[in-house]
Amino acid sequence: MSKVVDSSFLIALFDEDDHRHERAWGQAEEPEPLLVPPEVLTETLGVMHARFDYGIADGIREGLGKIPTVVHLNTTPQEHIGQIFQEANGVLSWTDAAVVAHCLVEEAEPLCFDSDIEEFYRETAA
Repeated sequence: MSKVVDSSFLIALFDEDDHRHERAWGQAEEPEPLLVPPEVLTETLGVMHARFDYGIADGIREGLGKIPTVVHLNTTPQEHIGQIFQEANGVLSWTDAAVVAHCLVEEAEPLCFDSDIEEFYRETAA
Protein backbone atom coordinates (compact mmCIF):
# COMPACT_ATOMS: atom_id res chain seq x y z
CA MET A 1 0.00 0.00 0.00
CA SER A 2 1.21 3.52 -0.79
CA LYS A 3 2.36 5.75 2.05
CA VAL A 4 1.84 9.50 2.36
CA VAL A 5 4.93 10.86 4.08
CA ASP A 6 4.92 13.58 6.70
CA SER A 7 7.62 16.10 7.54
CA SER A 8 8.54 14.13 10.67
CA PHE A 9 9.47 11.19 8.46
CA LEU A 10 11.38 13.26 5.89
CA ILE A 11 13.30 15.16 8.55
CA ALA A 12 14.31 11.90 10.24
CA LEU A 13 15.26 10.48 6.85
CA PHE A 14 17.70 13.28 6.06
CA ASP A 15 18.88 14.35 9.52
CA GLU A 16 21.64 11.90 10.45
CA ASP A 17 21.49 13.09 14.07
CA ASP A 18 17.81 12.21 14.40
CA HIS A 19 17.39 9.12 16.60
CA ARG A 20 14.86 7.76 14.05
CA HIS A 21 17.20 8.17 11.05
CA GLU A 22 18.00 4.48 10.52
CA ARG A 23 14.39 3.47 11.07
CA ALA A 24 13.27 6.03 8.48
CA TRP A 25 15.74 4.70 5.91
CA GLY A 26 14.53 1.16 6.59
CA GLN A 27 11.00 2.30 5.83
CA ALA A 28 12.11 4.29 2.77
CA GLU A 29 13.65 1.16 1.29
CA GLU A 30 10.31 -0.67 1.34
CA PRO A 31 8.85 -1.22 -2.15
CA GLU A 32 5.64 0.80 -1.60
CA PRO A 33 5.35 4.21 -3.24
CA LEU A 34 6.18 7.14 -0.96
CA LEU A 35 3.76 9.95 -1.79
CA VAL A 36 5.06 13.45 -0.98
CA PRO A 37 2.37 16.16 -0.76
CA PRO A 38 3.48 19.67 -1.72
CA GLU A 39 2.61 20.94 1.77
CA VAL A 40 4.95 18.39 3.34
CA LEU A 41 7.81 19.18 0.98
CA THR A 42 7.41 22.91 1.67
CA GLU A 43 7.36 22.42 5.44
CA THR A 44 10.30 19.99 5.42
CA LEU A 45 12.53 22.19 3.30
CA GLY A 46 11.64 25.22 5.41
CA VAL A 47 12.45 23.44 8.67
CA MET A 48 15.71 22.00 7.38
CA HIS A 49 16.75 25.33 5.87
CA ALA A 50 16.13 27.07 9.19
CA ARG A 51 17.71 24.29 11.25
CA PHE A 52 20.78 23.86 9.06
CA ASP A 53 21.13 25.87 5.85
CA TYR A 54 20.13 26.20 2.22
CA GLY A 55 22.55 23.49 1.08
CA ILE A 56 20.96 20.88 3.33
CA ALA A 57 17.45 21.86 2.20
CA ASP A 58 18.47 21.72 -1.46
CA GLY A 59 20.21 18.39 -0.85
CA ILE A 60 16.96 16.95 0.50
CA ARG A 61 15.08 18.09 -2.57
CA GLU A 62 17.73 16.49 -4.73
CA GLY A 63 17.97 13.37 -2.51
CA LEU A 64 14.25 12.69 -2.81
CA GLY A 65 14.71 12.46 -6.56
CA LYS A 66 17.15 9.59 -6.04
CA ILE A 67 14.68 7.42 -4.11
CA PRO A 68 12.93 5.39 -6.81
CA THR A 69 9.67 4.97 -4.87
CA VAL A 70 9.12 8.70 -4.25
CA VAL A 71 6.15 10.23 -6.06
CA HIS A 72 5.51 13.96 -5.75
CA LEU A 73 1.80 14.71 -5.52
CA ASN A 74 0.70 17.74 -7.52
CA THR A 75 -2.92 18.09 -6.55
CA THR A 76 -4.07 19.44 -3.22
CA PRO A 77 -7.58 18.62 -2.03
CA GLN A 78 -8.02 22.04 -0.32
CA GLU A 79 -11.66 21.52 0.71
CA HIS A 80 -10.85 18.14 2.20
CA ILE A 81 -7.81 19.50 4.04
CA GLY A 82 -9.88 22.36 5.43
CA GLN A 83 -12.57 19.99 6.66
CA ILE A 84 -10.02 17.75 8.41
CA PHE A 85 -8.22 20.79 9.85
CA GLN A 86 -11.50 22.01 11.37
CA GLU A 87 -12.54 18.56 12.62
CA ALA A 88 -9.15 18.15 14.31
CA ASN A 89 -9.87 21.34 16.28
CA GLY A 90 -6.24 22.26 16.88
CA VAL A 91 -4.82 18.75 17.18
CA LEU A 92 -3.41 18.78 13.63
CA SER A 93 -1.51 21.51 11.84
CA TRP A 94 -2.56 22.40 8.28
CA THR A 95 0.26 20.21 6.95
CA ASP A 96 -0.80 17.32 9.20
CA ALA A 97 -4.38 17.71 7.94
CA ALA A 98 -3.00 17.62 4.39
CA VAL A 99 -1.29 14.29 5.12
CA VAL A 100 -4.57 12.79 6.37
CA ALA A 101 -6.49 14.23 3.41
CA HIS A 102 -3.99 12.86 0.90
CA CYS A 103 -4.13 9.47 2.63
CA LEU A 104 -7.90 9.38 2.20
CA VAL A 105 -7.83 10.62 -1.41
CA GLU A 106 -4.95 8.33 -2.45
CA GLU A 107 -6.18 5.35 -0.38
CA ALA A 108 -2.81 5.29 1.35
CA GLU A 109 -1.51 5.19 4.90
CA PRO A 110 0.51 7.88 6.68
CA LEU A 111 4.22 7.34 7.11
CA CYS A 112 5.25 9.58 9.96
CA PHE A 113 6.56 9.79 13.49
CA ASP A 114 3.54 11.78 14.68
CA SER A 115 1.00 9.94 16.82
CA ASP A 116 -1.63 12.69 16.31
CA ILE A 117 -1.62 12.11 12.53
CA GLU A 118 -1.73 8.34 12.94
CA GLU A 119 -4.58 8.46 15.46
CA PHE A 120 -6.65 10.97 13.49
CA TYR A 121 -6.13 8.96 10.30
CA ARG A 122 -7.27 5.73 11.99
CA GLU A 123 -10.39 7.43 13.35
CA THR A 124 -11.20 9.08 10.02
CA ALA A 125 -10.50 6.06 7.83
CA ALA A 126 -12.59 3.72 10.00
